[in-house]
Amino acid sequence: MFNEMGIFYWYGYFQPLQLRLDEIKAAGFNGVMLWWEDEMGEAPEKISHIPGRVREQGLDIYNVHMAGLDSDEIWQSSQSRRQAM
Repeated sequence: MFNEMGIFYWYGYFQPLQLRLDEIKAAGFNGVMLWWEDEMGEAPEKISHIPGRVREQGLDIYNVHMAGLDSDEIWQSSQSRRQAM
């Protein structure tokens, strides 16, 4: 039987990532879904650092929601454009 539960790590309001992860773990969740997109404005945490922080907390990453903006770049013939995306 599958006894694990996950939650979307962005659950509606701004707070420091560590506090968010602490609360997710304390609530009994085993893992998270991440949002993988650069936010507009000043981001409090680099998205490239978030997976490591999640794992350090002892949580699994169940899936990642990719950005929709310019997502067609992954099919471009230009390797540099694909890699940038």
